[in-house]
Amino acid sequence: MAVIAPISGTLSDRIGTRIPAVFGMAVLSAGLYLLSHLTAQSSIGAMMLALAVIGLGTGAFISPNNSALMGSAPKSRQGIAAGILATSRNFGMVLGVGIAGAIFATVLAQGSSGLLLPGGPMQSVAIYNALRASFLVVSMITVLGVITCMVRVSTSS
Repeated sequence: MAVIAPISGTLSDRIGTRIPAVFGMAVLSAGLYLLSHLTAQSSIGAMMLALAVIGLGTGAFISPNNSALMGSAPKSRQGIAAGILATSRNFGMVLGVGIAGAIFATVLAQGSSGLLLPGGPMQSVAIYNALRASFLVVSMITVLGVITCMVRVSTSS
C-alpha cells in the first residue's frame, strides 16, 4: 500500500480518478477471491501473494477515491467533506467486518453441527468453509464497488 498509493495518486491527478479507482477495486476483489481459495495445504507464499494483491488493490484505490470525493466538494466545505469521508470509511470497515463475521459464524455453525469434539478434523473443514464463504461474499461486494467506480459521475475523468 505504501508504495502504490502515491503512484496511484499521481496517476489519478494526470489521467483522472476513474481508471485508477476501478483498477484498484478490481485488484482488491481479485485478492479477496485468492484468499477464498486458500486451504490448510496452501503455502505461505500463496498467502503472501493474496495479501500482497489485496494491499496493491487497496493502495491503488484509496488515493484516487479520496481525490474524487474531496474534489467534488467546494473549497469552503473541504473540512466537512473530509469528516464525512473518514466517517464513511470507518462505517464501511465496521459494516464489512460485521457482514464477514456473520457469514463466518453462520457457515461455521451449519458446518460443525453434530460434532462432539471442538477442534477435530470436521471442525477444521468447517472453519475453512466458513472462511471461504466470507471471503467469497466480500469479493462479490467489491465487484459491486468496481461497477460503482465505473459508472460514477466524475469531473476529473
